[in-house]
Amino acid sequence: MKKFKLSTSLAVTLVMMTSLVPVTSFADTTAAQATLADQTDPYAAVNNATTAAQMLNALVAIQYDLNIDGFTWVDNGFKSRVAGYVLVNRKQPFTSLDGIRQAVQAGVNEINDRSQDYANVYPDFKEGEGPQNVSSDLSLRATTDRGVAITWSSDNPSIIDSTGHVVRPTAGDANVVLTGTLSYDSETLTRSITVTVLQAGAVYLSPLEQANQAQTVDELRKAVENPDLNVYVWEYEYQSEDVKQKAFEYMLAHRPSNGWVDAWSVTVALETAIDNVKPIAIDVQFSWGDSADHVTQDLFLDTMTADGYEVSWTTDRPDIIDVNRYLGRINRPFYQDGNATVTLTATTARGSKTFVVTVLAKETSALQDINSATNSYMLTNALFNNGNIGLDTSAYLALPYPLTNQAGDYLYQSRPSTGFASLADVQVALNAAVAKVQGRDVELASVQPIYATGDKETAITQNLTLPTTTSKGTPIKWTSTKPSIIDPATGKVTRPASTDRDAFVVLSAVLDFGSNQTLSKSIFVTVLKQDSKTVQLLNAINSASTSSDLRTLVVDPALNLTLANFNGLSQQEQTDALATMIQYRPTAGFQTVQDVQGALTQSVNYIAAINSINIQFGEDSQHVTNLSVDSFTSRGNGYVTWTSDHPEIFDAVQRSLHRPSYTTGPVTIHLKGTLEFGFTTYTKTYELTVDPLPPTDQEATQFVANQLTLPQVTTENLTLPSEGQFGTTITWSTSNAQAIEADGTVHRAHPTVGDQTATLTAHVTRNGVTQDHAFDVTVKAYEYTPLDESSITVVNNKHPHAEDSVTVSNTQAGDEIKVYAEDGVTLIAQATATDPTTTLTFANLGHKHTTIYVSNTRAGYVENKVMKFFPSDNINHPNL
Repeated sequence: MKKFKLSTSLAVTLVMMTSLVPVTSFADTTAAQATLADQTDPYAAVNNATTAAQMLNALVAIQYDLNIDGFTWVDNGFKSRVAGYVLVNRKQPFTSLDGIRQAVQAGVNEINDRSQDYANVYPDFKEGEGPQNVSSDLSLRATTDRGVAITWSSDNPSIIDSTGHVVRPTAGDANVVLTGTLSYDSETLTRSITVTVLQAGAVYLSPLEQANQAQTVDELRKAVENPDLNVYVWEYEYQSEDVKQKAFEYMLAHRPSNGWVDAWSVTVALETAIDNVKPIAIDVQFSWGDSADHVTQDLFLDTMTADGYEVSWTTDRPDIIDVNRYLGRINRPFYQDGNATVTLTATTARGSKTFVVTVLAKETSALQDINSATNSYMLTNALFNNGNIGLDTSAYLALPYPLTNQAGDYLYQSRPSTGFASLADVQVALNAAVAKVQGRDVELASVQPIYATGDKETAITQNLTLPTTTSKGTPIKWTSTKPSIIDPATGKVTRPASTDRDAFVVLSAVLDFGSNQTLSKSIFVTVLKQDSKTVQLLNAINSASTSSDLRTLVVDPALNLTLANFNGLSQQEQTDALATMIQYRPTAGFQTVQDVQGALTQSVNYIAAINSINIQFGEDSQHVTNLSVDSFTSRGNGYVTWTSDHPEIFDAVQRSLHRPSYTTGPVTIHLKGTLEFGFTTYTKTYELTVDPLPPTDQEATQFVANQLTLPQVTTENLTLPSEGQFGTTITWSTSNAQAIEADGTVHRAHPTVGDQTATLTAHVTRNGVTQDHAFDVTVKAYEYTPLDESSITVVNNKHPHAEDSVTVSNTQAGDEIKVYAEDGVTLIAQATATDPTTTLTFANLGHKHTTIYVSNTRAGYVENKVMKFFPSDNINHPNL
């Protein structure tokens, strides 16, 4: 391939040409040559353009030289319109860049003005009407504000003609497209506006009225999405169609009984609906390599939804997944238990969402873990960290520490080099290991020094006998922390001088079981110095079990204790301080007088501090209405700081009580007073229940309204209260006085009318504040039971001069009761019912007839005739 070297000027020209190659490439050589020629004359392309497209390309090529923001930084559609304007208005060739710039700027200004013209192409509606509800003639502008002529046309001139005259349709509303046309030298602009002409006689409903009267989701959605209602919720645009549909279903179900009052209330309702129906944005994050059906590592749980709701998590298998805030810690099931299915539930203020995951079981069995253990600790862990593997470990678990470790050592040492063949072999070895160490703790517990008569571990005055073996022959080795006081080899005791303190010594006994296995215990003993009354008092103090016993001892002058603060306490406080000393007395007892003094001082300070942290709340801590706390202790020995677990009820900083509202009810609070006394901090907590404030007018009326009840169905008059608690008055109104009047009078309807429903509204009022509570009550209509033979009773006295009777049950006032002869035609008697039972009387009924017909005719129903047979009385009167 030959290579050519281009001149610098030619290379630059080609680069510029490349930037001007059309997207569809040059049509022919001539077009390419023309473009190249244009580069030598920067105005040639502008002057040579014969079409708007050519002018656009020419202007775009020099747009940065023109430096017109209104042209450079707009879309190509706008630029194309400017190019068309420049082309039409080019009267002679441009001779300078400034001339082109002026022409383009004029084009930009003109196209912007045309945009305003376009905005003027819009019909004027009669007041109260708009695009959605046209019923009057329209005013169609003839010109724009700049005087540009507007030509109008209609796609349905029989409804709206080009002058704006409106003829309302007779069958349904009609949509008409009006088109306004603007004609310019370089372009023609059209604007189409769709308007709805209402059917003749139709009443226009505003979008808000349509929303309040909508009966279906589609009707409600159409009204809310109507731009004229001006409802905008930015989140709505990003929801799926399913969420939108559910949102409108929610709105329809929760629409206020009196409807929405304005566009803002509809907006709030739509936002609330979206919040309640949109999916909860919560997820579970898996560790690398895991998935919902393959969990082996901890899970990461969302603590906040994408829309800002806090999330709390629960699990139905906390033994498998332990939820700790944002982390789900995994405890994989044992090998023999298999995989575990776990349901995690995320709960927010908007609802909950569940996730089902599968946690895989461990890959190895207990026997494998036991045989692979590299020390006794790992082996014993394998016994218990694999769930129920069928081993009886009760004897092992009954061992005290450290015998469990020793049994584990024996088990590890007894494991065959090739491992246990089965868990049964493990059980045998475990039993043997337990048996090996069992009883060693009892053996160790039996090891004690043997004290001389009159001595004990807290008061040793004579030599000790230290056993060298246990009863089972196990060797014992003794050591002493003070061999100069107690010799561990011989048990010889050397008491301190009377001027010294008693000696506190720790004796240690070590049992050697061989194989490097030992057990040890420590025994704390006190060797008394030479005899003194102080020693006796210390022993007595350490043995005292009641405050009265201890009081006699601590005031003994021989101890020389400082008792000024103790004596400053009340008798009861002194008793409490001494009881505190006994409660917290060391297990080994007080060793010195200084120990007793320190314990007494601490106990006195504690009781004095606690009893000086006081509050004032009246006589009943369960019904507090006033509360004050002391800033200083009652003894003046320190400043008290207070904290409250309900600062909204008691502000511990301001020391002020704010009783809860009546609606909130009583609130139990805990006040903690803290006193720093010296280097010690004392606290005292009070539990109090604060009574609520009396109800406000709003709370009183709301409470009474909520307490009212009425039956859902009735046939009887209702008793409607006129007064309620807290001085409230109650008035009533009804939506259907023909069913239930406002005073509770009930009017049952005819059976053909059916049950009637009325809404009774209670208006609970106090001091001008009213709360309504509506009840829907159904009044059952009278029931109609057709006449049958069982409801007819005939009494035949079988005597020619006695009255007979026919009684009909299930009658209603106004029923016409008739009795016919056995031919069913001849009327014998009739009566109008006034009660549920109607009786007609006769003379010699049975003498004349053995069969009669009885009928009941109720208003609104046809006559109901039934045949009734009864024995004749002729049998008893053969001569008649």
